[in-house]
Amino acid sequence: MRVIGYARVSTGDQGLSLSDQCTKIRVHCELMEYDLIRIYQDKGESGRDLRRRGIRDAMFDLTGDNIDGMVITKLDRLSRSIKDWANLMDTFAKCDKNLIAIMDSIDTSTAGGRMVANMFSVIAQWEREIIVERTMAAFDHMRSQDRLCGLKAPFGWEKDPDRPKYVRLCPAEADICRKVYKLRDAGLSYREISDVLEDYGHTNRLGNKFGKESIRKIYISKKRVPND
Repeated sequence: MRVIGYARVSTGDQGLSLSDQCTKIRVHCELMEYDLIRIYQDKGESGRDLRRRGIRDAMFDLTGDNIDGMVITKLDRLSRSIKDWANLMDTFAKCDKNLIAIMDSIDTSTAGGRMVANMFSVIAQWEREIIVERTMAAFDHMRSQDRLCGLKAPFGWEKDPDRPKYVRLCPAEADICRKVYKLRDAGLSYREISDVLEDYGHTNRLGNKFGKESIRKIYISKKRVPND
């Protein structure tokens, strides 16, 4: 069987390196007597979507008549998105191509392999969403205690010099935030609010006019300044 390989690592990825992935792919192909044509790679690329040159080139190559399948180390190297995963699997099926995930022991040339591959993808997506929910819950709890989340305090707040890991109200910025809340609740658009703030002489932390996105972030902030 003539196959191509695909390997991916994202920034800060704790999994196998590109080199290790390529080695596993080559060794597996030798053991299975596959004819490995080429290994496509994406370095420092997230698996959240398919906007990656390596995977696009690999899928284009896969649609050719001279390639029978693709070999990867794990399913999450292809994608971490349920939607994209479904589209990829549909492409494999329509082109009558096989996907072999070495460490997941999956071969989609069988019905069982296709079923397991889809189950793995769903479970992986669920795990990622649970992690995000827990992280956001932890941040919300920290904000409720005036804890600093990140390197900078949100607009309307400033780092507390007496407690470095906490924030306190910044009077000047807090006043701007209250104006934003009032104007938005009165029905003004973010652009109109930006113009009003400029008329008041208010600027952002860089001394520039507030943009629409900055206004929106202030209005929907989960760390709102209290009303007077």
